[in-house]
Amino acid sequence: MAGEARVPRFGIKGNGWGKPQAHYPWIRGSGGFLGAQYDPFLAGDPSEKNFRVRDLLPPEGVSLDRLGRRREILQQFNESWRRVDTEAKLNSFDPAVEQAYSMVYSKEVHKAFDIAQESDKVRDAYGRAPIGQGLLLARRLVEHGVKAVSIWMGGWDTHSKNFSTMKEKLLPPMDQGYGTLIADLAQRGLLDSTLVVQVGEFGRTPKVNKDAGRDHWPKAFCATLAGGGIKGGQLIGATDKHAAEVTDRPITVEDFSATIFTVLGVDLQGVNHTPEGRPISVVNDGKPVTEALV
Repeated sequence: MAGEARVPRFGIKGNGWGKPQAHYPWIRGSGGFLGAQYDPFLAGDPSEKNFRVRDLLPPEGVSLDRLGRRREILQQFNESWRRVDTEAKLNSFDPAVEQAYSMVYSKEVHKAFDIAQESDKVRDAYGRAPIGQGLLLARRLVEHGVKAVSIWMGGWDTHSKNFSTMKEKLLPPMDQGYGTLIADLAQRGLLDSTLVVQVGEFGRTPKVNKDAGRDHWPKAFCATLAGGGIKGGQLIGATDKHAAEVTDRPITVEDFSATIFTVLGVDLQGVNHTPEGRPISVVNDGKPVTEALV
């Protein structure tokens, strides 16, 4: 999705067929050294019945007027604290806090997350699994101007029962939701301005283990790019017949990142800095995959 290198993200989590895996810390992520204002906002699992985004609602029994008074008290407390501790990191949280308040009060934000506004036909087309409804909610957020949406689907670490798990649980909801998303974006005139990235963490071993599973394999794996700025209909690179080693056009993680940032219009030579002043390059030694670009 066209945007800047440092933008707030929305996260939608669910393992594809069951309950969200909240105990995995990497699902959430964070803005890291960029500050709390760049942490993702977690939406939860939109496939749940009567789905509502918890963090857009005041605590039970607290009206919006009362929430506003609490906001004023917090501001007064923070100002007093800054006078005592000039090194306090409160400033890094201020933008995130203000953004949170503005979202709670925004009718437009609540409308964007109201997936119940979609017809049963559309929701069924995406699939009622967490991944399908997550992709549908992502489309709604993009329509309302959100720059980046991340969706996590677990269960792919198939150390046992790889083939039955893929066939029965993982691939059907992913294929249905992903295919519908691409078609839906195209029909709505959004695909040319939206970059869709589908990628995992690593590949799987070419050999099947004793538990009919496949283990971790970092030497070769694939990713998919579609939408704005991408020349579709291509397969770039190749492996040997066992999918064990890359034999043609190896692409590094840095190259993959550089390709995405190029599409987004991000300066590949850009440098961010930690609070301590340490320079962090946007891309380190990566080069865009030019064949993939329009």
